[in-house]
Amino acid sequence: MLDNNSIFIIEGDPKFRQLLSDYFTFQKFDVTSYQISEIAIEDIIEKQPGTLLLDLMPPRYYGLAVCRQIRCNYLGNILILSAKNDDYDHVVALELGADDFIVKSIQPRVLLARIRTLLRRLKQVPQLGHSNILNYGQLHLNGTRKVCQFHKQPIPLTISEFELLWKLASNPYEVLSRSQLLSCLRGREYDGLDRSVDCKIMVLRKKLGDLSATPKHIVTVRNKGYKFIPDLL
Repeated sequence: MLDNNSIFIIEGDPKFRQLLSDYFTFQKFDVTSYQISEIAIEDIIEKQPGTLLLDLMPPRYYGLAVCRQIRCNYLGNILILSAKNDDYDHVVALELGADDFIVKSIQPRVLLARIRTLLRRLKQVPQLGHSNILNYGQLHLNGTRKVCQFHKQPIPLTISEFELLWKLASNPYEVLSRSQLLSCLRGREYDGLDRSVDCKIMVLRKKLGDLSATPKHIVTVRNKGYKFIPDLL
Protein backbone atom coordinates (compact mmCIF):
# COMPACT_ATOMS: atom_id res chain seq x y z
CA MET A 1 0.00 0.00 0.00
CA LEU A 2 1.29 3.44 -0.92
CA ASP A 3 2.54 5.74 1.83
CA ASN A 4 1.94 9.20 0.38
CA ASN A 5 3.80 10.89 3.22
CA SER A 6 6.97 8.94 2.44
CA ILE A 7 9.68 10.20 0.07
CA PHE A 8 12.65 8.12 -1.05
CA ILE A 9 15.64 10.01 -2.44
CA ILE A 10 18.32 8.26 -4.48
CA GLU A 11 20.93 10.90 -5.25
CA GLY A 12 24.64 10.63 -6.03
CA ASP A 13 25.59 14.13 -4.88
CA PRO A 14 25.85 14.02 -1.06
CA LYS A 15 25.30 17.77 -0.61
CA PHE A 16 22.25 17.86 -2.85
CA ARG A 17 20.90 14.69 -1.25
CA GLN A 18 21.22 16.25 2.20
CA LEU A 19 19.62 19.49 1.02
CA LEU A 20 16.59 17.61 -0.31
CA SER A 21 16.40 15.41 2.75
CA ASP A 22 16.48 18.38 5.14
CA TYR A 23 13.93 20.35 3.15
CA PHE A 24 11.34 17.59 2.87
CA THR A 25 11.84 16.57 6.48
CA PHE A 26 11.06 20.20 7.40
CA GLN A 27 7.93 19.89 5.24
CA LYS A 28 6.79 16.98 7.46
CA PHE A 29 7.54 14.16 5.01
CA ASP A 30 9.01 10.86 6.12
CA VAL A 31 12.30 10.93 4.18
CA THR A 32 14.61 8.02 3.40
CA SER A 33 17.72 8.78 1.35
CA TYR A 34 20.26 6.59 -0.42
CA GLN A 35 23.34 7.09 -2.49
CA ILE A 36 23.53 4.11 -4.86
CA SER A 37 22.40 0.77 -3.52
CA GLU A 38 20.64 -2.37 -4.75
CA ILE A 39 18.97 -2.45 -1.35
CA ALA A 40 17.16 0.77 -2.29
CA ILE A 41 15.41 -1.02 -5.16
CA GLU A 42 14.15 -3.75 -2.85
CA ASP A 43 13.03 -1.15 -0.29
CA ILE A 44 11.11 0.88 -2.89
CA ILE A 45 9.10 -2.13 -4.01
CA GLU A 46 8.51 -3.37 -0.47
CA LYS A 47 7.66 -0.04 1.23
CA GLN A 48 5.93 1.74 -1.69
CA PRO A 49 6.72 5.38 -0.86
CA GLY A 50 4.38 7.90 -2.46
CA THR A 51 7.30 9.71 -4.11
CA LEU A 52 10.66 8.60 -5.45
CA LEU A 53 13.26 11.23 -6.38
CA LEU A 54 15.74 9.46 -8.60
CA ASP A 55 19.05 10.86 -9.82
CA LEU A 56 19.65 10.36 -13.53
CA MET A 57 23.43 10.13 -12.97
CA PRO A 58 25.00 10.16 -16.46
CA PRO A 59 27.02 8.68 -18.05
CA ARG A 60 25.83 5.43 -16.40
CA TYR A 61 22.21 6.56 -16.37
CA TYR A 62 21.59 4.69 -13.14
CA GLY A 63 18.26 6.43 -12.58
CA LEU A 64 16.82 5.27 -15.89
CA ALA A 65 17.89 1.69 -15.17
CA VAL A 66 16.18 1.80 -11.77
CA CYS A 67 13.06 3.36 -13.28
CA ARG A 68 12.83 0.57 -15.85
CA GLN A 69 13.42 -2.10 -13.22
CA ILE A 70 10.83 -0.99 -10.67
CA ARG A 71 8.07 0.61 -12.73
CA CYS A 72 5.87 -2.48 -13.04
CA ASN A 73 6.05 -3.15 -9.29
CA TYR A 74 6.02 0.38 -7.89
CA LEU A 75 2.76 2.35 -7.76
CA GLY A 76 4.04 5.74 -6.60
CA ASN A 77 5.38 8.77 -8.44
CA ILE A 78 8.86 8.73 -9.98
CA LEU A 79 10.58 12.07 -10.53
CA ILE A 80 13.88 11.91 -12.41
CA LEU A 81 16.48 14.46 -11.26
CA SER A 82 19.01 15.68 -13.80
CA ALA A 83 21.81 18.26 -13.74
CA LYS A 84 20.92 19.33 -17.29
CA ASN A 85 17.76 19.84 -19.29
CA ASP A 86 18.43 17.39 -22.11
CA ASP A 87 15.51 16.63 -24.45
CA TYR A 88 16.71 13.09 -25.12
CA ASP A 89 16.98 12.24 -21.41
CA HIS A 90 13.60 13.84 -20.79
CA VAL A 91 11.90 11.75 -23.49
CA VAL A 92 13.55 8.48 -22.43
CA ALA A 93 12.66 9.04 -18.77
CA LEU A 94 8.98 9.58 -19.58
CA GLU A 95 8.90 6.61 -21.94
CA LEU A 96 10.27 4.41 -19.15
CA GLY A 97 7.42 5.46 -16.86
CA ALA A 98 8.72 8.50 -14.96
CA ASP A 99 5.99 10.91 -13.91
CA ASP A 100 8.14 14.02 -14.19
CA PHE A 101 11.62 15.16 -15.21
CA ILE A 102 13.22 17.73 -12.92
CA VAL A 103 16.31 19.85 -13.54
CA LYS A 104 18.27 20.19 -10.30
CA SER A 105 18.37 23.97 -10.52
CA ILE A 106 14.66 23.96 -9.61
CA GLN A 107 13.69 25.85 -6.45
CA PRO A 108 12.75 23.47 -3.61
CA ARG A 109 9.32 25.08 -3.18
CA VAL A 110 8.56 24.51 -6.88
CA LEU A 111 9.66 20.88 -6.57
CA LEU A 112 7.41 20.57 -3.51
CA ALA A 113 4.48 21.93 -5.53
CA ARG A 114 5.14 19.40 -8.31
CA ILE A 115 5.22 16.55 -5.78
CA ARG A 116 2.02 17.67 -4.06
CA THR A 117 0.24 17.89 -7.43
CA LEU A 118 1.28 14.34 -8.27
CA LEU A 119 0.27 13.08 -4.83
CA ARG A 120 -3.17 14.68 -5.15
CA ARG A 121 -3.60 12.82 -8.42
CA LEU A 122 -2.86 9.52 -6.67
CA LYS A 123 -5.77 10.19 -4.31
CA GLN A 124 -8.24 11.29 -6.97
CA VAL A 125 -10.93 8.97 -8.27
CA PRO A 126 -11.86 9.81 -11.87
CA GLN A 127 -15.55 10.40 -12.54
CA LEU A 128 -17.60 10.08 -15.70
CA GLY A 129 -21.23 10.65 -14.90
CA HIS A 130 -22.02 8.03 -12.29
CA SER A 131 -19.59 5.43 -13.59
CA ASN A 132 -15.95 4.68 -12.95
CA ILE A 133 -15.89 2.03 -15.67
CA LEU A 134 -15.23 2.67 -19.35
CA ASN A 135 -15.58 -0.08 -21.94
CA TYR A 136 -14.78 0.36 -25.62
CA GLY A 137 -14.65 -2.93 -27.49
CA GLN A 138 -11.59 -4.77 -26.15
CA LEU A 139 -10.49 -1.83 -23.98
CA HIS A 140 -11.58 -1.86 -20.35
CA LEU A 141 -10.72 0.97 -17.91
CA ASN A 142 -11.49 0.90 -14.19
CA GLY A 143 -11.15 4.44 -12.85
CA THR A 144 -11.41 3.48 -9.20
CA ARG A 145 -8.65 0.88 -9.32
CA LYS A 146 -6.80 2.61 -12.17
CA VAL A 147 -6.64 -0.66 -14.08
CA CYS A 148 -6.41 -1.03 -17.84
CA GLN A 149 -7.16 -4.23 -19.76
CA PHE A 150 -6.89 -4.66 -23.52
CA HIS A 151 -7.95 -7.88 -25.25
CA LYS A 152 -8.45 -9.33 -21.73
CA GLN A 153 -4.78 -8.73 -20.88
CA PRO A 154 -3.68 -6.32 -18.14
CA ILE A 155 -1.77 -3.34 -19.53
CA PRO A 156 0.71 -1.92 -16.99
CA LEU A 157 0.25 1.85 -16.91
CA THR A 158 1.76 4.43 -14.62
CA ILE A 159 -0.69 6.68 -12.78
CA SER A 160 0.02 9.54 -15.19
CA GLU A 161 -0.40 7.28 -18.24
CA PHE A 162 -3.69 6.01 -16.89
CA GLU A 163 -4.95 9.53 -16.15
CA LEU A 164 -4.07 10.65 -19.66
CA LEU A 165 -5.82 7.67 -21.25
CA TRP A 166 -8.83 8.13 -18.96
CA LYS A 167 -9.10 11.81 -19.92
CA LEU A 168 -9.03 10.96 -23.62
CA ALA A 169 -11.38 7.98 -23.30
CA SER A 170 -13.83 10.01 -21.20
CA ASN A 171 -14.16 12.45 -24.10
CA PRO A 172 -14.32 10.24 -27.22
CA TYR A 173 -14.06 12.02 -30.57
CA GLU A 174 -13.40 15.34 -28.82
CA VAL A 175 -10.15 17.17 -29.60
CA LEU A 176 -8.27 17.87 -26.37
CA SER A 177 -5.47 20.41 -26.47
CA ARG A 178 -2.04 19.79 -25.02
CA SER A 179 -2.86 22.41 -22.40
CA GLN A 180 -5.97 20.46 -21.30
CA LEU A 181 -4.03 17.20 -21.17
CA LEU A 182 -1.03 18.71 -19.37
CA SER A 183 -3.37 20.28 -16.83
CA CYS A 184 -4.82 16.81 -16.25
CA LEU A 185 -1.30 15.46 -15.61
CA ARG A 186 0.34 18.27 -13.68
CA GLY A 187 -2.20 20.96 -12.97
CA ARG A 188 -0.45 23.61 -15.06
CA GLU A 189 -0.81 25.11 -18.52
CA TYR A 190 1.09 24.09 -21.64
CA ASP A 191 3.90 26.53 -22.36
CA GLY A 192 4.49 25.50 -25.97
CA LEU A 193 7.68 23.62 -25.10
CA ASP A 194 6.77 20.85 -22.64
CA ARG A 195 6.81 17.48 -24.43
CA SER A 196 5.46 15.35 -21.57
CA VAL A 197 2.05 14.85 -23.17
CA ASP A 198 3.51 13.90 -26.55
CA CYS A 199 5.91 11.41 -24.94
CA LYS A 200 3.16 9.75 -22.93
CA ILE A 201 0.90 9.59 -25.99
CA MET A 202 3.69 7.69 -27.75
CA VAL A 203 3.93 5.29 -24.81
CA LEU A 204 0.15 4.73 -24.74
CA ARG A 205 0.08 4.04 -28.46
CA LYS A 206 2.85 1.50 -28.04
CA LYS A 207 1.11 -0.27 -25.17
CA LEU A 208 -2.19 -0.36 -27.07
CA GLY A 209 -0.55 -1.59 -30.27
CA ASP A 210 -1.45 1.61 -32.12
CA LEU A 211 1.96 2.17 -33.72
CA SER A 212 1.14 2.48 -37.40
CA ALA A 213 2.21 5.56 -39.39
CA THR A 214 -1.38 6.75 -39.01
CA PRO A 215 -2.58 5.82 -35.48
CA LYS A 216 -6.24 4.81 -35.39
CA HIS A 217 -7.21 5.19 -31.73
CA ILE A 218 -5.24 8.13 -30.30
CA VAL A 219 -5.16 10.52 -33.21
CA THR A 220 -3.06 13.65 -33.58
CA VAL A 221 -5.03 16.70 -34.70
CA ARG A 222 -2.45 19.05 -36.17
CA ASN A 223 -1.95 22.30 -34.27
CA LYS A 224 -4.82 21.40 -31.93
CA GLY A 225 -4.04 18.33 -29.82
CA TYR A 226 -5.29 14.73 -29.64
CA LYS A 227 -8.57 12.87 -29.78
CA PHE A 228 -9.61 9.35 -28.84
CA ILE A 229 -11.35 7.24 -31.50
CA PRO A 230 -12.90 4.10 -29.92
CA ASP A 231 -13.99 2.58 -33.23
CA LEU A 232 -12.55 -0.91 -33.91
CA LEU A 233 -11.01 -1.27 -30.45
